[in-house]
Amino acid sequence: MNTYNIRTTSWPIWILTLMTTMIGAVIFVSAIRIKNDPLVFILILMILFSSFYFQQFTSRGEVQISISNTSIQIKYLKQPLLSNKVDQNILFNNIESYKYQPDKNFDLFKLTLKDKTELYFYHYSSFVDDDF
Repeated sequence: MNTYNIRTTSWPIWILTLMTTMIGAVIFVSAIRIKNDPLVFILILMILFSSFYFQQFTSRGEVQISISNTSIQIKYLKQPLLSNKVDQNILFNNIESYKYQPDKNFDLFKLTLKDKTELYFYHYSSFVDDDF
């Protein structure tokens, strides 16, 4: 049995966190009305970098996938914000198809089961070192 630890990403939460942080930064900077241009620039850069840091806590999850001769076991070690997926054990004969789609930012691995259930695993490919 082979076991892989993979970091998954919820891209809607990823985008929502980024947009919320950016809009919040614009509102904050315009509300405090700093006249010092270098200070505003530094403040905006700090907020931009912090938005990418916040995304790690809101949109990332960890999945442990174990593959045996007959099945795939999916165990969610950590889930993205507002996500509640259950662990699964899928027999190979229940899998209808799979699809791997590489992308610049979000790689996709999709499993389609014979009962038409679709499992999506998005992987943010930048700055991530895992078993994907």
